[in-house]
Amino acid sequence: MRIQIRFLVTVAALATLAGQVQAQFISAINRPALSAYNTGVFFNDFGTGTSSLLGSFESLGIPLAGAPGFRGLAGDDANGRYFGISDQQVAGTTATNLYRVNYDGSASLLTQPYQALPGGNALMQLNGVAYDTTRGDMYVFRNQAQNVAALGGWIQGGLFRVNLSTGLMSATTLVGPPQGTNPINVRSIAYDAVTDRIYLAQSRVGTPLEVFSWDPMTGATASVLNLTTLGFTDSRAPIIGAGGGNLVLLSQAEGHLGGFHRKFNLLTGSFTGDTVATPYGPYSFFATSPVIPAGGVAYVPSIPEPTTWLLLAMGLGVLGWRTRLGK
Repeated sequence: MRIQIRFLVTVAALATLAGQVQAQFISAINRPALSAYNTGVFFNDFGTGTSSLLGSFESLGIPLAGAPGFRGLAGDDANGRYFGISDQQVAGTTATNLYRVNYDGSASLLTQPYQALPGGNALMQLNGVAYDTTRGDMYVFRNQAQNVAALGGWIQGGLFRVNLSTGLMSATTLVGPPQGTNPINVRSIAYDAVTDRIYLAQSRVGTPLEVFSWDPMTGATASVLNLTTLGFTDSRAPIIGAGGGNLVLLSQAEGHLGGFHRKFNLLTGSFTGDTVATPYGPYSFFATSPVIPAGGVAYVPSIPEPTTWLLLAMGLGVLGWRTRLGK
């Protein structure tokens, strides 16, 4: 019996170590109408340059919208979970729900972000999510200001903190005007604890196509990466993730970023050379639609990769076999 316990502990330790050594970032995109993209959550191994499917979006039991899948991801590795946002049709409008997904694959609705207006609560359609692991603050981004006449006011655009207990959004220093066009158009956001910054991928045509940072303590912003120099000339700015002092740019199709996710070192200001081949096909997967999907990248260094679960399952199977032999 002592040998069996030692064997099980060894297998579990190897599985845990494998997950911690290899796992860094997971990614996902949603599926716009007329496309055939995989909406699952992918594990990205920058050591081998490959990605593998952690699980399908549908298996999480999240209600499907017109464009199912996650529009953004954020990691909370210390608590063994990540967060994702996904759209849902609510009373004739599109609202974004915030979900919590544990590393064991179980998911639950965390909250439904909203802004309070004189006539009631206005539900939001959001463009990104980031979790400040240093302070425990959740951030979301909304691009457009919108006049909600039925509720007697305007929905403001910009970067907001979300009260996870109530869903109420409060404006940061990075918001647009109370009415009209938001000068900042962001495709995705992410938080890195090493640099203690929120990173935002700017994508509005006619404005700098760049990744810039925002300081949660001071509200200061700074340009980090000029996307125009990488060949971006339109609103197809990349989806980003951040963590461990690195930024990850997600390739959403074979023709996007050369078909590779790329890692950028935030401390040195240069690309590391580490890449992962995108699991998504060519733009033609979108049929007649040129729309690139929304999505997210999350830093989750302790999440077990798919082969880790297989190793543990095999170990348990061998243990069971040895136990039967001993009877």
